Amino acid sequence: MKRRFSRLSGLLELADDEFVRLRTDLVDYENHVKRTLVDSPEKLELNQSTLSALLDTATFKEFDRGIADLRGSELAEDVDTKYVARRARVLSSLGVVDAVTVINLIDVRRKHAVNLLEKIWVGADRPVQDVAPRGVGLLLLEYTLVATANESAREKWIDVRRIPEPRSRKFINRIDAVWPLVVEELGNPDVAV
Repeated sequence: MKRRFSRLSGLLELADDEFVRLRTDLVDYENHVKRTLVDSPEKLELNQSTLSALLDTATFKEFDRGIADLRGSELAEDVDTKYVARRARVLSSLGVVDAVTVINLIDVRRKHAVNLLEKIWVGADRPVQDVAPRGVGLLLLEYTLVATANESAREKWIDVRRIPEPRSRKFINRIDAVWPLVVEELGNPDVAV
């Protein structure tokens, strides 16, 4: 019995050491992401750490704050890591694979995302959330991608988002009804000027 306890104690100590190393490695990686984001964003794959670093940039903070204001909400101070991880997973399902693509999307589709929100959500009979999550702009960029996606990509999006029928079809129909109005007002974001 004493020997088993000693073995278990050793395993727990080893596990604790590994968790400490993992935490240190994660902090090192997040610092690497922040440095690389400034110098070479094209080298960063899309993941939770990359999106979290992007959300700390002035551009994304301004975008999220504008959306929160439009919704009549406060903007959360902290980044919800589960929300950001979900956004990374969903954006990846739509073909967004790196940080530079996200940066380009915000440059090209920001106004389209806000306009889409105005047409879909504002004035609709929706419960007002007191606090909008940091990264809410990523959700709206996602909607602009769904608006221009083919049926296969849309099905994949529905699957990754786990949106049940008929809600998913109803939401896509709403995007399809509104997107032409957005494009008419702002132009097609996929066409270079």
